[in-house]
Amino acid sequence: MKSAFIAVAMAGALSLAITGTASASALGHPEHHSKPKPAAAPQVSGATLGSALLPAAAFGDGYTSLGTLTSGNRVTPATVTVHVAKLSCGNFELSYGLVRTGFGNTAGVTGLFRSLGPQASPSPVNGFQSVLQFQSTTAAASFYGQVLAKYQSCRSFTESDPGAASPPAGVSASTVAKTTVGHYQAFRVSQVNAAPDPSTGQTSYNDILVAVAGTNVYQLWKTSDTNDEPSPALMARLISRVQKLYSHR
Repeated sequence: MKSAFIAVAMAGALSLAITGTASASALGHPEHHSKPKPAAAPQVSGATLGSALLPAAAFGDGYTSLGTLTSGNRVTPATVTVHVAKLSCGNFELSYGLVRTGFGNTAGVTGLFRSLGPQASPSPVNGFQSVLQFQSTTAAASFYGQVLAKYQSCRSFTESDPGAASPPAGVSASTVAKTTVGHYQAFRVSQVNAAPDPSTGQTSYNDILVAVAGTNVYQLWKTSDTNDEPSPALMARLISRVQKLYSHR
C-alpha cells in the first residue's frame, strides 16, 4: 500500500509540473535560450588588403614601389605556425616584415618601397608598409601585445639578409616608446643598424611604427641614414583606407 501511494503521489506531482509548465507558457512566460554568438568580424583576402595600401608616392618624391607580397586571394585559416615569442630577434624582424601567414592571422600584405630621390641622399631609403588581419579585435590586440613585448626585449642583436652573401648586420641601441595614432594604440621603435663592413663607417637607422586598429595590426618601416619616425599621419591614412574595405561587408 505504501509503495502504491508513493507511485500515485509521484504521478500527481509530475502531472502538476507538466500542467504548471504548460500554464506558464500559455501565460507568455519567456523560455530560456542560450545567448546568440556575436557576429563574426568582416574578413577580406590579402589581395584585397593590398588594394588599400598607400601608393609609393605618398612617402615622398622619388619613392617607387618594389612590389607587393600578399597571403593570396582567399581568407586563410587562423593557424599559428610562427610563434613570435620563440623567434630570435633577427628572425622575428625578417618574419614580421616578409611572412604574411602563420601568425594566427587570416590575411596579410606587405608593400615594399624605395627612394633614390633627393630625400634619400646620400643613401637610399628602403621601407615597407604591412597589414595583418585577424579574426577578432581580441586576436589582433593579442598579437600586437606579442610584437610590442618582442621589440622591448630585442635591444641588441644581429640579423642577416637571406638573399645576400654579406655577413650579418648588427642592430643596437634599440628604443621602444608607446604612442597613439589618432585614438589607436601604437608604439614606435628606433634601431641603429650598423653596416656589415665596419671599415665603411656607414650607419643607418631602422625606424618603425606599429599600430592596432580593429582586427588589424599595421606596420610602417623605414631604413635610412636619418633617424626619423615614420609619419603617424601616413599610418592614419593607411588605417582609414583599409577600414573602408569593411564598410559594405
